[in-house]
Amino acid sequence: MDTIDIAVVILSEFVDERKEECIKQLKDHLEQGFVAGAKGMMKRTRTDHHFQICLDFPTVENARLDFKIDELELDKDGFLIDLFKRISIKCPASGTVKISEIDGSAGNQLLWSWDVREKKHEIKGEDDVVHCRTKFTNAEISQLSRLIGTDWDELAGLMDVPYSMRDEIRVNDLKYPDSSLKAEQVFVHFNSCEHFCRHHLENYLKELGRGDLKNTMLPMENENATEEVETPSCPLEAYENECVEDCTPLSSREMFRLSQRITTDWDSFAGLVDIAKEQRDDIRLNTIYKNHRARAEKILSFFNKKENFSRKKLAECFKELKKLELIEPVTTGKYRKVERL
Repeated sequence: MDTIDIAVVILSEFVDERKEECIKQLKDHLEQGFVAGAKGMMKRTRTDHHFQICLDFPTVENARLDFKIDELELDKDGFLIDLFKRISIKCPASGTVKISEIDGSAGNQLLWSWDVREKKHEIKGEDDVVHCRTKFTNAEISQLSRLIGTDWDELAGLMDVPYSMRDEIRVNDLKYPDSSLKAEQVFVHFNSCEHFCRHHLENYLKELGRGDLKNTMLPMENENATEEVETPSCPLEAYENECVEDCTPLSSREMFRLSQRITTDWDSFAGLVDIAKEQRDDIRLNTIYKNHRARAEKILSFFNKKENFSRKKLAECFKELKKLELIEPVTTGKYRKVERL
């Protein structure tokens, strides 16, 4: 089974007059990788009543929720219904989204319905089957970039894209004004790496909880199914089997995975690794570091560049922070490796 996210934005007549790219809720969801569906007809409704949204899809049970419309949101950015996330569904998706007004005396009155008909992914020509080291096509990069959306930075960490490059992409809104363009730059970089491997990307996506994106890639040959075709094996990154030393800097992938486990303790951790309060305040107030994980990763990047960097020192800090589960990955370099999921 695959999964699907479904969001509905209800607009007032005042908001509907704007261009689509000026409606915040629509713009934000398109940047996150949502595909715009059909636009419903303008209808007069009583916003003080209760409504119900229902997913009518095969294999999807009890997918109905009651809600009330917030008039302030409706008139400002559009009222968002995003309660259906990671819904297990058989692909290609086929079903109907229905919104009704609840009327206790007369029964529910259907207001809007949308048919969802996902096209089966078909690829024709010489590239029907590709190998694990076949570079991404421009079409694949474009589609993956749009769908990965705001998860681009986390994916870049697992891809081991250098942190300095990710920081440049993160702050350069003139060159990369939205999430899809930032993600595209990450995929272009990954495409040019010596250790490029489609199997690796599948593992990164699974680790992020975005395994659903595998279906947007060209299908790979089952390399275990035949001995007649010689296919290139997945490349190992230079340090996959390398023993780390105390002074070996953290890789970008290590910093990402460690930051996932530091999260809300980032400020305490920063104090333990001697990051100045002024720098910590700058990180706290800087909106480009959108969450605790991103702030923790920035602290790790500072410590990584210190002349007295030491994995033993880092392990001692995690011990004091009572993050004992991080000591072994830091001292052995366990988090440097690509996880085979």
